[in-house]
Amino acid sequence: MMTRSSIKKNLSLLVVAEVIGKILPLLTFPYIVRVLGQEVYGKFGFASSITGFFMLLASPGFIPYGIRLAAQTPDQEKKNGAEINGVRILFTVFALALLSVYTLLFSQGDPQVSVLLVLCGLMMVPDALSLDWLFIGRSIVAPVAFAGILGQLAYTGIVLAGVRSPQHYWMIPVATIAGAVLSLAVVYRVAWSRSWLAWPRITQGSFREIVPTSLLLGFASIMSVTYDKVDMIILGYSRPMAEVGLYAATYKLMWGVMCFLPLLSKLFFPLISKSAACVGAADGDSHLYLKILGFAAYPIIFGGILLSVPFTQLILGSQYVGAGSLFSLLLPNVLAGGLASYYAGIKLVAHNRNREYVIAVASGALLNLSLNLVFIPIWGAKAAAVITCLSQFAVAGIAAWFMRHDLGASMLGSSIKPITLSMLMVLSLIGMQAFLPSAHVMIFVGVGASIYTGMWFLLGRHGLLIRYVMR
Repeated sequence: MMTRSSIKKNLSLLVVAEVIGKILPLLTFPYIVRVLGQEVYGKFGFASSITGFFMLLASPGFIPYGIRLAAQTPDQEKKNGAEINGVRILFTVFALALLSVYTLLFSQGDPQVSVLLVLCGLMMVPDALSLDWLFIGRSIVAPVAFAGILGQLAYTGIVLAGVRSPQHYWMIPVATIAGAVLSLAVVYRVAWSRSWLAWPRITQGSFREIVPTSLLLGFASIMSVTYDKVDMIILGYSRPMAEVGLYAATYKLMWGVMCFLPLLSKLFFPLISKSAACVGAADGDSHLYLKILGFAAYPIIFGGILLSVPFTQLILGSQYVGAGSLFSLLLPNVLAGGLASYYAGIKLVAHNRNREYVIAVASGALLNLSLNLVFIPIWGAKAAAVITCLSQFAVAGIAAWFMRHDLGASMLGSSIKPITLSMLMVLSLIGMQAFLPSAHVMIFVGVGASIYTGMWFLLGRHGLLIRYVMR
């Protein structure tokens, strides 16, 4: 098992990469939604949601399978990379062919949607060749972090230079592909220096070994993406594209504040996988995951709901009327997504309980799909926001029940302190609003973060105030 210093080092690298990767979109995302407008951005969100399903067909569960395999079979990096990527290329060709058929038949006769479907689908090509999963599985995150930063810089430069009007909508997926290719080149350079590179290959034995388990995990991933994407698709076919754009922009903003969840999964999945492979091994990593999740999620939810209207106006602009209420409805997904990721995507998969994983995410997807089909035509984007959160909580609850005899840690015990401090933070901000009603929203964000982290430091078990009282 990794030492705590190694965990902190890897977490720090991922945090730096994630912070840079989110700071740059703070420049591009508001710029894009303002330049494109609600209708064209709605088409982009609609096309991205559809191609998301085809991208899963191209890589159905290969990433978690590869991370787990790399974590549990050290010194076989070249073999693992060649065999898994060989199968991924085969599936990518199949997925691109299906996407081409879909574009010809079901693109609603809109040329912009058709172009976006094709360009977003081409993102499957660099994704099929990626070796990020191999480095993450070996707990070597620095190359992945550095490559991600360079890719984001390339994306930002192309978007700011090339997107000047709604007619330049096609530059956004082009910039994404260019950034992915640059990231791929960086990771491959490091893999070459470590002698991990080999030509992708497919053998009968590797196909039989990789595909069945990956398909099972992939089916679960498709179910997972269902409650992330299907609402956008139903909105696209039942509501105006302007409303789709409003929801897509708000949903993107919500994912921006959830940026810490993917890095937690990248860091803790291989660690918990190693613990699961060792019978009787201590599972302190699970407690640490839930502690970090609680520390980050609750202040974001409490503070975000309080400041939702001015914050969304700052990022999206005044033309996205109603984004504040949608953002408030989506914010509980910060906690729901983190719990679903932990109990289902990490714990169940790490313990090789693939059938239970499929049941959990399929149940959430079916709940999401059925509720969206009924309520989106009636209440539109607001219904989609509420149902998204309910579905994630359902996945987390079902997966936790499956793992009830081997949870490793309890979320309840990790929640009392951050909830209490978050409520105190919100009360402080409400008082501040009464005296400084016209202050900039980012001042409130900064003050709230300072109050929360300060109270955590003072009132923690080893905090200054506690040590003073105990003397």
